[in-house]
Parts: sequence; structure tokens; C-alpha cells
Amino acid sequence: MGNNRKNKKNRKNGTGGGRGQEEGGSDSEEARILLQLQQKTRALLASLKGVTPDGLAFTTANHPLATLYEDIWDLTDQLMKRQSVVLKRFRQDKDRGDGTSSSSSRDQDHRVGRDNAEVWHNFQRWLQSCQIDPSTQNSPLEIRAGGTGGGYGLFATRDIQYEETILQVPVEAMMSPFWDHCLVPQTASPPKPPPFLQAQTQPQMKPLSLLTYLANERYRGSKSPYASYIETLPQTYNTPLYWSSQVIKRSSLGNHTKRAVMIQTLTMWEYLQMRNLIQEHHANHATDSAEIIPLQEFTYELFRWAAATAHTRQNKIPFFNTVKNNNIDSALGLVPLWDLLNHEDADRACRTEVVFHEEIDVKDGETPSNKKQGVLICKTPSMPLNTNHPSTNKNQEYDKQNPICFSAGEEVTMYYGDRSNAQLLFHSGFVNCQYEPQKYSTQNGVKCQNNECVNLNRNDVATLRLALPPAADDDGLDRVREMIAARFEFTAYVDQSCEHDGVVASTAVSQLKEASVKKNRSDGERDNGAVVMTEISLSPILDEKAFLPSSDLVRSLILIMADKEELTSLLRNMDHYIKPKTGIDNCALLQLGNKHLQLVSRLVQLKNAEYEVRKKEYIDATAASSSLKLREEKQKEMSASKWIENDIAERLSFELLTCDNITLNAWFRSFRSKIENQEAL
Repeated sequence: MGNNRKNKKNRKNGTGGGRGQEEGGSDSEEARILLQLQQKTRALLASLKGVTPDGLAFTTANHPLATLYEDIWDLTDQLMKRQSVVLKRFRQDKDRGDGTSSSSSRDQDHRVGRDNAEVWHNFQRWLQSCQIDPSTQNSPLEIRAGGTGGGYGLFATRDIQYEETILQVPVEAMMSPFWDHCLVPQTASPPKPPPFLQAQTQPQMKPLSLLTYLANERYRGSKSPYASYIETLPQTYNTPLYWSSQVIKRSSLGNHTKRAVMIQTLTMWEYLQMRNLIQEHHANHATDSAEIIPLQEFTYELFRWAAATAHTRQNKIPFFNTVKNNNIDSALGLVPLWDLLNHEDADRACRTEVVFHEEIDVKDGETPSNKKQGVLICKTPSMPLNTNHPSTNKNQEYDKQNPICFSAGEEVTMYYGDRSNAQLLFHSGFVNCQYEPQKYSTQNGVKCQNNECVNLNRNDVATLRLALPPAADDDGLDRVREMIAARFEFTAYVDQSCEHDGVVASTAVSQLKEASVKKNRSDGERDNGAVVMTEISLSPILDEKAFLPSSDLVRSLILIMADKEELTSLLRNMDHYIKPKTGIDNCALLQLGNKHLQLVSRLVQLKNAEYEVRKKEYIDATAASSSLKLREEKQKEMSASKWIENDIAERLSFELLTCDNITLNAWFRSFRSKIENQEAL
């Protein structure tokens, strides 16, 4: 009898396993998986610092880090399946104990999806309650399906001019744990799950506060003031956070592989830490935590969804006097309606800012007081000087007296900022490119893209890595180089028993300098095969800025190509190169000879060769997946593991690789022209 009462008490507080413990210890099995994940994610995160950016260690068969990474995602699959069982039993026991089915359980089990018309009807009414419904606020916008990428977007209900405000969203209508929503009285503020309190003194906890707050509000279902908004959010995302380990290992992410692995592993680590905090909260506040998500409901699947939602939608909102919390002067929040604006890299795309204006707050029997109101304003930009620019409206003849930015019926877009395609993929789940339809070809009955991708991202950057070559038998030159490299904050990557791009770059440099590829060192000496590298972001648009004497590119070329005497002089005068004096002719300082051009040319050739190999791998994989049976097996595998389908991830990774290649070659043409012009002088 005593044990039964104890189990009922645990279930009420959200800490017990209920029937799961009695029928085989589902909680103990979950705990075993969680413990192993804790140990393995900690080990992998500690090892990431020494992994080269291309992450080749994770894609090399039988490499210890590849095995560790695979173990983590095998455990992740096990965890999601186990938590699904535990959650189902927890809800059954809770409903049986309460005598009724809880609203949160019903809401979680019966999410209708954002393609249901009722979802958007409820959202429209919610916007009206928040006083931000476009149809009642004289806004020229309406929500429609068929936006960029096939999702939802905002469309113009009439012609929209330049410099026109199209949308205003008060801060109080946004979603964040750091201020109260306009529909909720302060006395009935939604619960703040951990780590809200910790974030008051630990700024690094602020982003995690939004994640757990969103997860908690989704758990609360219809009780949440944000319920109608949450229903409109996607249930899954195309970001690498939703890519399985197998997709990561065989995709064309190339230089971005390490970043994908790091984000996946860090998200799991953050989930484990937040789970511990919620468990502690329930243990210490058993009587007043009914509205805080129970541990059984706080699954990795829910946390990953909250993380992806925040990463693709969050915006940094500055505080004003009425909501400022302690030392926090800004916080991340979700902005309903505004987050339906899709990205366009164009001069006409809308821009956003948060402004403050004074309002007079008058209460009965009190002296009127001024109140600062924060509002996010979205408006079309100033009319571009070049009205024939391809990014201006193509569907409207230019009229100087009545310039149109967006025509009636056209999708209204927003500029997400100066983000590379890699940033767009990792944070928003897409790559800003398109394929020319007439350039599709067919191989083995499958349509394949043969490098006819058009990169639409005018701010895209490509990555070029340079590495220090071995100095033959001159240890003194090595030491000078490494001291200078340390001042330049270059990174040393240890030998990973695979031919990563640091080794390739170093070998290419050695061949050009006619030095031996490997030095004759005895085991145990200081560098143990380390490769000192620097990673440079290159854009043809920024070519003028890329040639400053303090740029990483110039530093790398000087460090790699200079002899011992020149480097010794450089070491004595580091401040001159790190902080060059004003008024100096920057181009004259470079003194880039033909050998520098040869070096960069060789590295770009290597990158192009790597691209062709990966392109062939992608085309072969696409052709192989044409088998209906194989595709059915893949889809079954994906649905069971709750990852996105393989072909979506592989297509996105190939698009990113193609855009990287296009940008790198465009930059090199600019670089070569600059050097050749300098040589001519």
C-alpha cells in the first residue's frame, strides 16, 4: 500500500516512471542511455578543438572519432524510441490517475499540422487579439501558402511602394520568457522553466531559456497564451540538426562537416544539462511546479524541435525601461507574423529594426506617466539608384512618379542579413541558389544537376585554408614560423591519421617551394605531425577589403613564402604588420610575387578537383536512390528515426558545395586580376 501511494505521488510530481518501472524498468533503461550520452558527448566535444574544419576524421572509416560520433547517434536513436515508450506510459498512467485525459496530453497527441486551414483561422483570430492582424491594421499583407521554398509566406494585397512600413509588431506580442505577453495579466504570467533564473546572472543561459520556454509552452497546449501561434510552426526542419549521422558522413558538406557535427553534439549536450535542471526543479519545488513540463514530457525530440525553431526564427530584441531585468539589456524572442517573411537577397527586400516611442499611461487617481513602447518595424528600403538592377521588381514597369517595390499578389520578402550560404543552411535550412531548368541532364533515368547552379547569394563566402609547409631540416625556421603563427592566432591541428585538407595544403606548398614533404623527425618531438593552419573567408564582392596588409590572406602568404631572414625581421616588427600605420600604400606593402599566385592557384585547383569528386559521388548516389524499393526502405528508416529524408539533406549539402565552388572560383578570378595588375606596375 505504501509503495502504491509513493508511486502516485511521484507521478503527480512528474518524476516517477509509473508502470514503466514495474514492467521492466523503462526509466532505468532511459537512464542508462542518458548516462552513456553524457559521457560520449563530453568526450566528443573535448576532442573537437583538435579536429580540422573539414571534419574528415568523422567520415574516415574506423577512425576513433568517427566511431564515437556513430555511437552517439546510435544512442540518440535508442533514446528517442525509449522516451516515446516512457511518455506513452506516463500519459496513460496520468490520465488513469486523474480520471480524465489531460488537455496537454490531448494537444500533444493530436497536433493537426500547419497545413490545416483551421490552424491559420485560429492564428488570424489570435493576431486580432494581439492587435497585429494585417487585415485590421491597414497592413498590405496576407498569409498564403506557396511562399519561397514551398512553405507559407506573406503576400502583397496591393502595390507596395519603397520606404513604406508594411508591418509593426509590439514587443509585448512577441514570445520570450523575459517579458509578459500582451494577452496575459502579470498576475497570470506563464511559468518560467529552468534556466530562466540562472539566466539573470549567467548570460550564456539566455538562449537556452527561450528553448525551454518554447518547449514548456508547447507542452501546455491550449493552456498556453501562444497556443495558436505554436500550431503554425513547422513540425520538422531541414537544418543539419535533423540530419542523421549517416547522411552527414556521406553528404557533400566538405569544409562544413565539423560544424554540423559540433552543432548536433552540442544540442544533445545542452539537452542533457537542461534535463538535469528540470529534474532538480521538480525535486526542489514539488508543490508548485504543476505548470512546468514533467521530465517524461521533456524529450530530446521536443528539445531538438525547440532548438531548430529558435535557430530559424529568433530575433535579438533590446529591452526598454519597463521590462528590463537586472543586468540583461536584450534577449532572444520569437516574433509572430514577422517570421513568415521569407528571405531574398535583393535590394528591394524589406529591412527590420526595433524602435521605441513614448506613450502616456494614464491610470485612475494617478499622475500620468510616460511609458516606452518597443515596436519591431518592417519596411521596404529606399528606392535603389539603379532602377534597372536585376533585384528590383521585374513585374512592374518603372515609374518615377510611382515606384513600386512589390506588386499586388507578389510575395513580400525580407533580407535576413549578410549571411553566407553555409550560415543560411545551418540556421534556416536552405541554400540561396537555383538551377537553370534547361540545363538539367538525365543519367540512368534520374535528373541530375551538373554544376549549372546559380548562386543567388551576393554575400556568399568561400573558405580557403592555408597551412605551414615543413621546413625540411631547418628546425629554427619552424620555430620562427610557429611563434609568428601564434601571434596571428593560427590553429595547430594534430595528426588525425587521415589526409585532411591541412596536410593537402601543406604538401602543395612544399611542392611549390621544392622542399621535402615530410621532415625526418624522431618520435616524441614537439609537433608530432601537427599542421598549423589558418582559415580564410573569401568573397569576390569584398575583394578590395581582402587585400589589406592586416588580412589573414596576406599574413598567411607572407608567413608561408618568406625565408628565415625575412621572417626573423617580421617577428621583430610584428606590430607594424598587425596594426599597419595609416597612409601606407597597401598594395605596395604586399609585394606579392608570381610564386604567391602559383600557390593560391594550386590550392584552388585542388579544391576544384575535390568538388568534381564529390559531385560524381552525389550523382551516383542520386542515381542509385532511383530504386523504388530502396527509396521506400529509406523513408521507412527516416520515419522510424525521426530524421528528415536522405535525399533532402543530400540535395541541400550538394547545393552548398556547388555554391562554395562557384564563389571560390569567382574570388580567385578577382584575386588573379589584382595580382597581375600589381605585377604590371
